[in-house]
Amino acid sequence: MADSRGGQRPRTWLVTGAAGFIGSHLVEALLGQGEQVLGLDNLSTGRIDNLEHLLEKPGFRFARADVFDEAVLDRLASEADVLVHLAAAVGVKLIVESPVHTIETNVRGTENVLQAALRYGCRVLLASTSEVYGKGAQIPFREDDDVLLGPTCRSRWAYAASKMIDEFLGLAYHSEYGLPLTIFRLFNTVGPRQTGAYGMVVPRFVEQALRGEEITVYGDGNQKRVFCDVSDAVRGILALAEHDGAVGGVFNIGGEEEISMFELAERIREVTASASSIIKVPYEEAYSPGFEDMQRRLPSTDRMRELTGWAPNVSLSEILARVTEHERTRLARGPMNPLASGVAALYVFAAAVILTAAVRAIALRRGWVARPSTERWHRVPTALHGGVAIFVPFFVASLMLVLRWADELPTAAAPLPIPLPYAFLAGVTGMFLLGLLDDLYHFRPATKFICQLLAANVFILAGGVLGATGFLPADLLLTYFWFIGITNALNMLDNMDGLASGVAIIALGSTVSLIYMAAGDGPLSVGYFIGLALIVATLGFWVFNRPPASIFMGDSGALFLGYVLAALTIPSGLNGFLGVEGLA
Repeated sequence: MADSRGGQRPRTWLVTGAAGFIGSHLVEALLGQGEQVLGLDNLSTGRIDNLEHLLEKPGFRFARADVFDEAVLDRLASEADVLVHLAAAVGVKLIVESPVHTIETNVRGTENVLQAALRYGCRVLLASTSEVYGKGAQIPFREDDDVLLGPTCRSRWAYAASKMIDEFLGLAYHSEYGLPLTIFRLFNTVGPRQTGAYGMVVPRFVEQALRGEEITVYGDGNQKRVFCDVSDAVRGILALAEHDGAVGGVFNIGGEEEISMFELAERIREVTASASSIIKVPYEEAYSPGFEDMQRRLPSTDRMRELTGWAPNVSLSEILARVTEHERTRLARGPMNPLASGVAALYVFAAAVILTAAVRAIALRRGWVARPSTERWHRVPTALHGGVAIFVPFFVASLMLVLRWADELPTAAAPLPIPLPYAFLAGVTGMFLLGLLDDLYHFRPATKFICQLLAANVFILAGGVLGATGFLPADLLLTYFWFIGITNALNMLDNMDGLASGVAIIALGSTVSLIYMAAGDGPLSVGYFIGLALIVATLGFWVFNRPPASIFMGDSGALFLGYVLAALTIPSGLNGFLGVEGLA
């Protein structure tokens, strides 16, 4: 296919779901062909490990955000010639347990992608699924077959229905607006990097066999499937992208070798040389009462063959051997060593405690700590040292992440043309310095208010705006109030007698959740360091400010943490970058 922008330069491809199983293989193949690739993934089911070997390659940029982040999506689409939309809620387990998430992610996410592609004239390849054939009895499934789904009271069909809407929407954009779009329906794509965490059967069977656990076959085991190696699937996607005749069409991509689930379990037990037993688990126990499944799912790939000459090359035996080798290597690495993690946590904790004591001693010796005599709630010197001790580990961790990742994140479509993490770090530093100087010199409230407005403005101009009303002037005003309200709320907590202990207790609970959220496949997040810093704040409160005193953080710590909290609760994609999910 010729470059849609009219030049001979390498095309730029935007791949949503780039850190997923299929997405990472597609990115790898495109980079191998010398193409430029933009990857988008929120890492909810994808893993940064899948892209780790590609992150330093020239021509690849990765943005940790989701398809609901319209500013990020718009910026990426503006640079793309071809857009491959793979991001979706996938896996039977996830679909059954989270139907709302499934429907919203698939339908709203696809709508956002299509709108962005239309704005910039991208060639679109839209991923769909064999699930859209539902309970169809005509085998093999052909692209223009009638479909039969189960009742709406069975959440199991939410995925199929949402992907059908995706297809209808995509084809409507093609027919009504002329968007060059192709739909491909994948049939049980498998291979290295696929996880069994969401119900994918082959990696789940292989992992159970290698661990010597019981291999659990759901249902009676007679249901039959075909499996397509991910390399064949990627080759098919690329073949469709290269063929102008594929525009406006729907194509099946799948394997040919049909096998029952019980036979698959036996084959995998043989390939892995496992002594595991095979047991059958009723669907009601595996998923939910009333769960429905299809007995056969076999594609016709005639349309794909006739147009592109594509056919699957990798046999089922080769597929199982590759997945087994990958899983054996992964399991040999083992999980994160709890002892090593504990030692690292204690090391950082001890360093922060020493830092707290050192800063306090220096501050007292040099007279940097104010000793107000008229403010009744200050029973001890204003605790400049606490704010410094909390800020330093956070700033170091944040700066490390910004220097490592920010240049690979797109700049939002906003007045201030800098990546949001830079704006966030600038605002955080500004609020800390404001609080530090206030601890020393006691600024007037009006001065603090103006400085808070300026710090909020940096974040807002870089694209961080509350979307509460949909009316930009009102949302801007609410965002300013939000920043000022949250930062001053923490400032009041820090200065009111008896409430600092409450902050300390909350900090302990927050620490547990932050460290838990940081324990994913990616690097340690800033959330981990926030948690450790808050533990130190708690310790410092009891060591240096025993009741009835209530000051430890000072204005420097309170204003800085207030700004962090305000920024992380604005849906801007910043949470994902910092590794603190679920706040926005």
